[in-house]
Amino acid sequence: MAAAPPGAPAGISIAIVGAKYDRLAAAAPPEAQQALCRALRALAHAHGAHLLFLGGLQPGGGAGAEGGGGGGGGGAAAAGKLRAQLEEFGRLMGQLLFAGADRKL
Repeated sequence: MAAAPPGAPAGISIAIVGAKYDRLAAAAPPEAQQALCRALRALAHAHGAHLLFLGGLQPGGGAGAEGGGGGGGGGAAAAGKLRAQLEEFGRLMGQLLFAGADRKL
């Protein structure tokens, strides 16, 4: 059996999850964020993987214990965004684990 050529899908379901995206957004300049996201996107595309960014997964939720969040308000919006991210993550994991990568998402 011949090895797959470079850039071919891996043959198994791969999910790349950026679980600390909110920390990256708070600490890195926009140019560094864009470079990292482009590199991860290219890696995922080259190997037929799924790419998903999550943030705010600290025990208290929000942008972390050291001052992120920007000063009041927006708590419900941030909670709604986190809930939507987690629902999307759950759907993707359910699809990959139980339905298989060959079935449409």
